[in-house]
Amino acid sequence: MGAFFENISKAAQDFGQNIRENGMYEAAGEKNANSYTGAVSCPPANIYTAANGSLVFEFALAGFNEAEIDLSFQGDFMVLSAARSASPQTTGVYLRHDIDFAPVEKRKFQVPAAEYNQEAVSAVFKNGLLTVTIPSQEPPEAKNKVPITVN
Repeated sequence: MGAFFENISKAAQDFGQNIRENGMYEAAGEKNANSYTGAVSCPPANIYTAANGSLVFEFALAGFNEAEIDLSFQGDFMVLSAARSASPQTTGVYLRHDIDFAPVEKRKFQVPAAEYNQEAVSAVFKNGLLTVTIPSQEPPEAKNKVPITVN
């Protein structure tokens, strides 16, 4: 029976690792990269479309400083990683322990380059909140408009 519980524990650890690495669930071996919803979010995040069409991400990264945060694009994915140089230590006994001081490891979010201008991204870190704004691509302008005449 010990092996049974070890297998369950290993499966739970693998599932948690998958969530931390991908920031999303995997189904049938394929990443569900289009889904921004899920039961687990580390770090907590808000994701929305602004009135001007920009895609906005807000990440709660309390306890981090800007030097510990890495944000990059890999193809159509924005990748967030963060690791504290030192974890807070307590000498007491926790009565409640809700704040996770674990690192954020390569959390991925789909940001299609065809729809959003990854080159014009802005990221502001203030009071433990990282706000990432990615403007939508400008619609292609009409080239060489052809005049229409009436005969």
